Amino acid sequence: MSETSTAQHDPAAAHSDLLQGLTPPQRDAVVAAIRHSAASGWPASRASVSSLVAYAMGRITSREYAVQILVALGFADAQTAAALVELRTRRPEPQPAARPTSHYDAATGFDFLFGR
Repeated sequence: MSETSTAQHDPAAAHSDLLQGLTPPQRDAVVAAIRHSAASGWPASRASVSSLVAYAMGRITSREYAVQILVALGFADAQTAAALVELRTRRPEPQPAARPTSHYDAATGFDFLFGR
């Protein structure tokens, strides 16, 4: 089978040059993601594969990867994508723990929280 026909049948083959330098487990994970993306109707662009490889190698954070993918897919410009990712990943402020309240039943004289 020629290299051209292999690339047509295997979406990862079209980006094999970008996969160089990955460890075998990293390569397997990236190739699986590329194939899954293609099977889902979202064929990977060169920019998205490059971002995925950079993330797999630890050169960018998950937030940077998310921004780059939003940009590569054309959903947002870099500034808007960064703001969207920040909003989506922001953790809520911790709330103080609620103080337990007593549930005293005057008829029975029983406190349901403390069992007295």
